[in-house]
Amino acid sequence: MPYRSYTETIEAVFNLGIAKANKPYPKVLMGGFLAGIYIGFGSILAIIVGTMPGISGSGNPGISKFFFGAVFPVGLMIIIIAGAELFTGNTMALIPGFLSRKITFFQVIKNWTLVYISNLVGSIFLAWLFAVQTNLFTEDPYLSKVQGIAEMKTTLPWFTAFFRGIGCNTLVCIAVYMAIASQDIISKIFSCWWPIMCFVAIGFEHSIANQTFIPLGIFYDADVTWYSFFFKNLVPVTLGNIVGGSLIVGTSYWFIYYNSEDKEKSEESSNTSSEDFGQEDPHNNDFDEIAVDGRTRIYRLSQENPIGSLVYSNKKKPKIDTDEEDNENLLEGDSDN
Repeated sequence: MPYRSYTETIEAVFNLGIAKANKPYPKVLMGGFLAGIYIGFGSILAIIVGTMPGISGSGNPGISKFFFGAVFPVGLMIIIIAGAELFTGNTMALIPGFLSRKITFFQVIKNWTLVYISNLVGSIFLAWLFAVQTNLFTEDPYLSKVQGIAEMKTTLPWFTAFFRGIGCNTLVCIAVYMAIASQDIISKIFSCWWPIMCFVAIGFEHSIANQTFIPLGIFYDADVTWYSFFFKNLVPVTLGNIVGGSLIVGTSYWFIYYNSEDKEKSEESSNTSSEDFGQEDPHNNDFDEIAVDGRTRIYRLSQENPIGSLVYSNKKKPKIDTDEEDNENLLEGDSDN
């Protein structure tokens, strides 16, 4: 099957979160550094494409926003397919394990902190090395676009930035969640593209993307300070990203599709039944044990019926097996266990 079911997807997120929480520090830091670079590449590409003549000057601002958002998702696609540690995605990925008490609060905060810092370092490194040192935006219209983005983001009212952060990471984590549900590369690409294009075109705020956009403006002499970068944008946007990822997506899908008690019951029942052989006969409630013989037939044994009854399979109706030799072998095999 090219995609996972709802319950299989939350199970995959659960297992992914546990793996992330227990990953060694050096690997977390390197993965976070790479993710900052990858998101930075998408940010730079979005500026270039969204500012192209004929797009930015078309008289329709929606066209420019669409193209800006259409190419930005390349960063998340690389992270999902090649692997890296992205803070915004991890705000969702660790929540099912935390709510199921398989990950501690300290592990969550440790992972988020390490990934966030390494994302920041990678993003600023990308902006300085590949955008400033290469003189990509020294002339208009690109220079004014870079400066305008940084100035706009750092002058947003606090709660506006906060709520835009919530909307952004709700869509980012939905993209990550759908990519986990997908099991082929093409599906993962489209799972990333639609929600990410959506949040960028709308104008929501992504803390890790802003770690490239705003320093880039600072490097190109925008009217922005490092203080305004951190406290007027990153703080409210980061808090909004956490709410969107951990509460709206992570907690909601854990609540809907992952129930540890149901999972334990399912695991117990799987020891006494098999989907490959069909379903139980609901009328045979007196039987208390299942055994399988060499012919892959399912029997229920009990004190009232020691010979054994063949229960429902996918192909045959329930009937009593009268092959005494088979039943004797079955009983001997069961007693050996």
